[in-house]
Amino acid sequence: MIVRLLFLISFLCIFASSAVGFYAKEFYQPMNWPLMKQSMAVLVPSLIVFFVSFSILKRRPLKRAPQRTTPQDDALKARIKQLVTSKKPGSRPPEERKAVQDQLARSNDVEAFYLAGWDDFDQNRYLGQAPAGKAFLMPLAAGLNRQISGGRQQNTLPTYQALTKAEQEAVKVIHRCLTGSARDVDAVMKTTQAGKLFEPMYILYRESERFWGLKETYQEETIYERVTASHAKPQNLVDKEDLKDIAMALNSARTIFEVVTGEGKAPSVEDSQSVRAEIEAAEAILLKRAPRLECADWSSARSWFGGRPRLGRIDWPCSNSSGEPMVFLAQIDLARIHDLGGSELLPSEGWLAFFMDLKEMRGTVRHIEGHVLPDITPAPDDLPSVEEWKSWRRLGKGGEPQSEGLFPYHPMQIEKLGIAYDADDDERNIALSAHGKLRKYNLSASKVLEKANAPAEFFGQSLMVFADALRRAAEQKDLVISRQERHLSPEDLESLKETARQFEGICREVSRWAESVPRWHQLSSAETDELKAVFAKVRADDLRQFCRWPVPGSLEDLLTQTYLEMLSADDWVFSKLPLEVRTVLSEDYALPTRGYCHQMFGRGISVQSNAAWEHEGDHMLLQLAYDVEMGWNFGDMGVFQYWISPENLKLRNWSAVELSFECN
Repeated sequence: MIVRLLFLISFLCIFASSAVGFYAKEFYQPMNWPLMKQSMAVLVPSLIVFFVSFSILKRRPLKRAPQRTTPQDDALKARIKQLVTSKKPGSRPPEERKAVQDQLARSNDVEAFYLAGWDDFDQNRYLGQAPAGKAFLMPLAAGLNRQISGGRQQNTLPTYQALTKAEQEAVKVIHRCLTGSARDVDAVMKTTQAGKLFEPMYILYRESERFWGLKETYQEETIYERVTASHAKPQNLVDKEDLKDIAMALNSARTIFEVVTGEGKAPSVEDSQSVRAEIEAAEAILLKRAPRLECADWSSARSWFGGRPRLGRIDWPCSNSSGEPMVFLAQIDLARIHDLGGSELLPSEGWLAFFMDLKEMRGTVRHIEGHVLPDITPAPDDLPSVEEWKSWRRLGKGGEPQSEGLFPYHPMQIEKLGIAYDADDDERNIALSAHGKLRKYNLSASKVLEKANAPAEFFGQSLMVFADALRRAAEQKDLVISRQERHLSPEDLESLKETARQFEGICREVSRWAESVPRWHQLSSAETDELKAVFAKVRADDLRQFCRWPVPGSLEDLLTQTYLEMLSADDWVFSKLPLEVRTVLSEDYALPTRGYCHQMFGRGISVQSNAAWEHEGDHMLLQLAYDVEMGWNFGDMGVFQYWISPENLKLRNWSAVELSFECN
């Protein structure tokens, strides 16, 4: 304690005397020699005390808890001592020392590897400079995992002999990541059936290769002392500042301990390879929206997206957290899957209905037994709204009221996708092109009209959507004024308020007009001209500032929302469109954009790769991709995927299904 105090005082004296000397030299002309001599009189002895105290602190013996040693410990420590002493000048050449380090680092002796890391950490050698590279991660991760899980000896690092069998299994997995070649580690990652291990194993190997030797850092207080002194808070087990460079590797190592010790053992390679082969053998099945003109049973399809389910005697599922009804996404006919050769994976008859909790991002699956299509299940009154997921608003005036909690209804076609499990994006797109036209952009009325060579025809629904957008814009007029009022003169501010009142009057007129027109009434030429005139007026310079959102930017955008609604509407509504327009909508828009697709089994779309890593060893039971025609605006080209393990699939344990979501 005294030495540390002297070290600190001498450092402060050095700083102060240097500052005084600089002051005497720079700000006195001629130089103030008496003041300079006084500063030197303080500086010289302070430097002597500083270096002496520094040397003492650096060479202080480390305090450590007594440990019982074994002959194996002694042999290992002798090897470590040999390596440490070889760092002295004039001893073993660096390349020879590195060869010895690599020999131990690549050793197949898991116990010796662990003990090397444990001894290096316990002796407070500089992290990353152990003969085994990053072997200290194993005892450190074990100690951290014990503390977080509330196990015994929470505040100490366990020796190898003190590890449980499950912990030793975790050590074996980490040892392979730290010492295996890229080919070995890749083989283990591809065969492991414990999906939660896939990502941490990859990260640990990558970080190990990247930080094979961390640069030396001086530590006055040993990390071992911090470990033994910590009590309740897991984050105090390790000093974050000292380990910030390896935080990702340490977290991955602790995750491996958590997963393996929780399951009791690591998966065997033989079992993993068998599961992997089964997953790759499951043929990918394409689910696409049925072409409208080819669908004879539009209202009574046996497989469909959106709309309402047919659950029979099964209750509509609700969220476990909020108790609110879940949103229905799709119902799939298992008999059709059976006809395509999926009988070994799924029941041969019945339906699977897929639901999602929009708030918690959790999914669930219901199996409806039998072969007779049940009646439509009414939507619950408290079904949460899905309007935020859609690019247009479903308005119920003039027809059957549409629940805000329902996505558009669209019958489904089920076909074999025809790609191998390891197919790349180009191969996937080639296979998809055999099932429909690929496109890069969402449905656009201007593109449809251009290809159909048809004039734009508007309906009462277009007028209703326009009126609803104007109403929402008018609700924001006070906000528009408040953002500008401090920059305007009183005269200009009054002029802006008058413009706002004018805009509000136009909104009321359009709203009254929309209420007087049936929803699917085709506007006459005069009505269309009036709509164009009003639209141009609100988009003019004076009024445009009040309708930048949510009013569409053009009449074509307004018509696009009408086409999206009519594409999934009843037959009598869809038939109001010209045949050329119906043909384009039916043939060109059955698949989502950019080569995305809805799919069962096989290898799905990997947006961020996390879902595939976390569910390595699971079947992708269902994939629902970004699809504007369905109102599925899942983030930035997002994908929802339902996963189930082969074991739970064979047991028909649908409650074990997990939902993942990824987007750009």
